[in-house]
Amino acid sequence: MLDVAKLAAGDIAFGGNSWRGDNFEPALRAETTARLGTETVPLDIHELLEARRQIAHLWSVEDLQSVRPDLTEEQAWEVLQNVDHHKDAELGITWFTLEMAAEQLFGDASVTDEAGEE
Repeated sequence: MLDVAKLAAGDIAFGGNSWRGDNFEPALRAETTARLGTETVPLDIHELLEARRQIAHLWSVEDLQSVRPDLTEEQAWEVLQNVDHHKDAELGITWFTLEMAAEQLFGDASVTDEAGEE
């Protein structure tokens, strides 16, 4: 951001006629929200990855709960974060690594009989 009066006087020196943009982030965010509202812009992750010639494998809370239905959403999220933080690039993230991480954090899955009782 530049001071227009200094700019007109020929002062274009970095630091003398500029400010760090991150100092204005809260004000800019508030102004953007005021002008555009809180409506989110649709994001196509696959389109973005394709443009950057990248791939990504996504795992969700629902994926984890399909193998560990005993976990809450918060617990499942904690497992996903743990797996992401400790992932082995040679092995990747698999159903097995998700199950093992869940077991490490929260113990064995609850075993239920057909009536749904433990």
